[in-house]
Amino acid sequence: MGVTGHLIRQFWIVCFREKSTLFWMFIMPVVYIFIFGSAFRGGNDPSRSWAGLAVENRDDGFLSQRLIASIGSENVILDSLNSVFSPVSGISGGDSASGRPGSEPVRTLIIPAGFTDSLLRGEKVHLALRKRHDSNLEAEQTAVMAVRKASFRLLADAAEAAASGKKVTPGVLSGLDGRSPRVTVQTSYAGRHRVVPSGFNRQVPANIVQFGMIFLFVYAGSFIHEERRKGVLKRIRTAPVGFRQLFLSKLAGASTLGMLQAGLLLLIGRFAFGVYYGASLPGLVLLVAAYCVCVAAMGLCLGFAVEDHDKLIGVAIVSGLFMAAVSGCWWPLEIAPAWMQKAALALPSGIALRGLHLLISYGRGFGDVVPHIAGLAGFGAGCAFLLSRLLNKKTD
Repeated sequence: MGVTGHLIRQFWIVCFREKSTLFWMFIMPVVYIFIFGSAFRGGNDPSRSWAGLAVENRDDGFLSQRLIASIGSENVILDSLNSVFSPVSGISGGDSASGRPGSEPVRTLIIPAGFTDSLLRGEKVHLALRKRHDSNLEAEQTAVMAVRKASFRLLADAAEAAASGKKVTPGVLSGLDGRSPRVTVQTSYAGRHRVVPSGFNRQVPANIVQFGMIFLFVYAGSFIHEERRKGVLKRIRTAPVGFRQLFLSKLAGASTLGMLQAGLLLLIGRFAFGVYYGASLPGLVLLVAAYCVCVAAMGLCLGFAVEDHDKLIGVAIVSGLFMAAVSGCWWPLEIAPAWMQKAALALPSGIALRGLHLLISYGRGFGDVVPHIAGLAGFGAGCAFLLSRLLNKKTD
């Protein structure tokens, strides 16, 4: 092991000598991933959204009953207005129809009297969907779409029966249910964007970015600050250690520590939380490695820039949390204002998180994250250059 290797080893020994290192490096990120990944799992894919819908049926004909049955085949939990609605466990992205017991229903479909007779006469009929002001918007759209689809099916069946010269009766419509569909419509998301990252697919990369940044800001900054305060850096320069060896040992020591944290969190995410990291392992490795080098250099620069240790810890934590928030670690950037989405790409944390989402949630390949790897490499090179200047200045 050469001089550089011995200095890297010393960096690791000092860091792991602190009892809190393992807690902030591994335990706390895993706790965050588990809690927030479980709390915000799914719920943004309309195909998995459910809604409660109360029905006030003022018609006693067979067409209204067929309409209600058709609505029930969608992602809707139906409830008669005169019964007490029991929320169904496991409903994702929706709500109940009745809300609180004894209260006004959250949303109610009103089928007018004479609905069946009016349709059989070929007259226009208006359905009313009444909702409370506090109803869930996503569930409301799910219910509206279910009513529209059921209405289209009902009208299509009645038109088909009439076109074949048959009278529209319950028996004729039931006969249509047994045959193969004339037209099958398949729907999917346009383009490659599928859903807003959620659950563990969002929390694993978000917490790798957030805790990796805060951990290296605090520990790398504190390490270099203590070596400056105790005069260790100047003593090393008097030994047969070149500036290049000293510089590489500090940057490599902090970077490999960050890579160790990220690697273990990736393994935990894969085998404990079932996160699939996409088809491009080289893209994932290079993206994470470039990010670790970048934030390691930033953390070491903080250790030179802030003189007081207590202030250093405060600056490291606050700046790390701020960058994590703006970068989308706390909430999906897809729902953030346009200015925040642009600001995120001006930060290494935002670039890294965006690249990870492209691989994990959007199924992109290596070529799609090359710009993000290049951007992080550029940030890292700039911070490494600044670190070299500070290290040379402070050890002269």
